Amino acid sequence: MDTSKKVSPLLKQYYAIKAKHPDILLLFLLGKNYQTFEEDAKTASSLLGIHLFQRADGIKFVEFRQSILIGYLSKLIKAGLMVAFFEPFNDTQFVNLEPEIELHKDLFA
Repeated sequence: MDTSKKVSPLLKQYYAIKAKHPDILLLFLLGKNYQTFEEDAKTASSLLGIHLFQRADGIKFVEFRQSILIGYLSKLIKAGLMVAFFEPFNDTQFVNLEPEIELHKDLFA
């Protein structure tokens, strides 16, 4: 992560979690869509056949509707990935909290 750039609270959360769990693909629920960023976005784009976007600040991301999650989740897990879901903290007093991650490996066994 380039620390010289101003980073949004959402991306701070993404980078903090990703640093501790680099092997897990992170999906953030934003409204009715899921988003992921950077290397996770490249991976999701390739495996799911969805468009990889790039913001003006260079951040790469993919986005898809919540209603198609199960189909995409199945593809990601069948490809051997672990996936975690998050609803980002919006209140600044909670932004620096570290979420607990529980692994449920038997969901699509």
